[in-house]
Amino acid sequence: MSAAKRKTGKERLRAAVADEARRQLGKPYVYGARWQDAPKWFDCSSLVQYVYKRAGIRLPRTASEQAHFGRTVRARGRLLPGDLIFVRGREGRYDRRYPAGVGHVI
Repeated sequence: MSAAKRKTGKERLRAAVADEARRQLGKPYVYGARWQDAPKWFDCSSLVQYVYKRAGIRLPRTASEQAHFGRTVRARGRLLPGDLIFVRGREGRYDRRYPAGVGHVI
């Protein structure tokens, strides 16, 4: 196989996360769902936690906790499969790093 066709470890991980997320399409959304409820239903952060756990990465439970994991990419054009987007929501949680709050992860 040519070097151009080989995937790096990060590319394989991104593909595994995206593939697992696609397998969960159509599952019901339940506010406050836990990853233990998976794969029957999810909320935003339990879906993220579940698909990353299946790929071998442990993430915190809530969107606001997940926002502190990894590094920040601010340019939309630089997002890759597996990157997480955090948005403020009606139920957003305040913290010093994110003073507007984090209410949702996609």
